[in-house]
Parts: sequence; structure tokens; C-alpha cells
Amino acid sequence: MKEVGLFEAWHQWWLIGEVKDLQLYGMSILWWGRIGKIVQFFSALAIVVEIVGPKPFHNVAEAFHRRSVFAIPLQIWGLSESPRFTLPDSLRKVLKIGFAVLIALAVGYFTTDYISTRFSLGIVLKVIFFMVIAGFTFVTIWMWLSLVATANFLLFNFAVVPLVDLIFDSPNLLWWVKVFSVLLLLLGFHFDLLAS
Repeated sequence: MKEVGLFEAWHQWWLIGEVKDLQLYGMSILWWGRIGKIVQFFSALAIVVEIVGPKPFHNVAEAFHRRSVFAIPLQIWGLSESPRFTLPDSLRKVLKIGFAVLIALAVGYFTTDYISTRFSLGIVLKVIFFMVIAGFTFVTIWMWLSLVATANFLLFNFAVVPLVDLIFDSPNLLWWVKVFSVLLLLLGFHFDLLAS
């Protein structure tokens, strides 16, 4: 692939119409077009947020705590209490451990089975390998699920809702968000068009 600058890429696009074999700033122009589509999507979200307003975000945050669909996983990981029902601590611990053990056993079994078909392992090595893989998977799942549940809860309640409130409460900031989203939309369209 030939490395070109931005003006040379547009020149090639205008004259020949074929830029798929060119690289811009170390990346294929096809990838710049994909990045442009993603930027267009996120900048268009600003328009959706402005049309919808801040109230639905507050409603979703409240529903996040009330609805049983969200309440059960949040209660299992100890992040929320539902006004409708409450899981006892002992059941919460059993569900957390049971889920992690079930996944760990499945991963350990299938990994050991796959390795034992490739290599000739004795029963002792199979058991040791299974225990190591299942134990590592259990610890990984336990930490990962705790982090994901906590991150989702914190991100929505302490980042998304306050950010929307801040933007809608400040007319000056709202104007800058609109300008920035229009510029991002144009930039995304620019790279999307170049890659077409």
C-alpha cells in the first residue's frame, strides 16, 4: 500500500475514484472510512439526547434499581436492594459462587478435553490440568463479573446521568456540545466519503 497525505488522497479520489490501495497516516483508507462511520454514529447520539431530553435518563436510572430484570443481578453482586423483594445474603453468596463454579467447571472440562486429544496425558496430569484451569477460570470470572457489575452501576448512575444533567443545565455548555457534535459529524462524513 502506498502512503499518501490527506490532500493527495482526495486528489486521487477525485481523479481516479479508487483509494482502497492507499494508506493515510499509517492506516488503510478503508479503516479511516470505518472510523468515520463510528464518529458519525456517536455525534448523531448528541442529537438524539437533545431530542429526548434528560428526563428519560433519570427514569432509566430509577428503573435500573426497581425492575426485577436489573435488581436480581445487582442484588447478587451486592450493589442494590429492590423495594419489591430482597435476596437473603446466604442465597446471594450461593448464587455468586454457583455461577462462577459452573462456568469454571465447564471451561476446565472442555479445555482439558481439547488438550488431552492433542497430547497424550495420564489421568493424574488431566486432573491437575483441570484443577488449575478451573481454579484460574473461577478467580477470573469472580473478579471480572464483580468489576463489570460495579462498572455498569457506577458508569450509569455517576457518569451518564450527571453528565446529561450538567450539559442540559448549562446553556453555554450545551451550545459547545452541539458545535462539537456537528464538527464530529462532518469529520466522520469526510472520512466516510473518502473511503467510498
